[in-house]
Amino acid sequence: MSNLFHIQLAPLYTWFIYFEFEIISRKGRRKNKIMPLKLSTAIGKIQNISNIKNIEIVNEFLEYMRSNGSSEHHQNNNLKVGIAFGNFICKNNSFYDINKKEQVLEFLNTKVKSYDEDPDKRWMDG
Repeated sequence: MSNLFHIQLAPLYTWFIYFEFEIISRKGRRKNKIMPLKLSTAIGKIQNISNIKNIEIVNEFLEYMRSNGSSEHHQNNNLKVGIAFGNFICKNNSFYDINKKEQVLEFLNTKVKSYDEDPDKRWMDG
């Protein structure tokens, strides 16, 4: 795997996303719970990315992480980010088309929750 590939995907290597769902407790209070996604499930979701080039890139990235001995937890977290970002940038763009920090910030800003949604700011704990 080339260094160029590693350099271009370096931001994906550092982002972590937690897929959350809401559960209403017996007392009627809303609680945010982190829904774990198994590595095998995340790998299966790679094929759902709308751009074929991004599918190839995420698969190569997975092989890169495996060849470097990354833990399954680390691979899983990075795959979740890569899949979410690949879906965010849509069918007409590949990761290689991302060349401005604003493009990445736009994606990251979709993960920010308002005070009403998360008064304890738990979304930052990722």
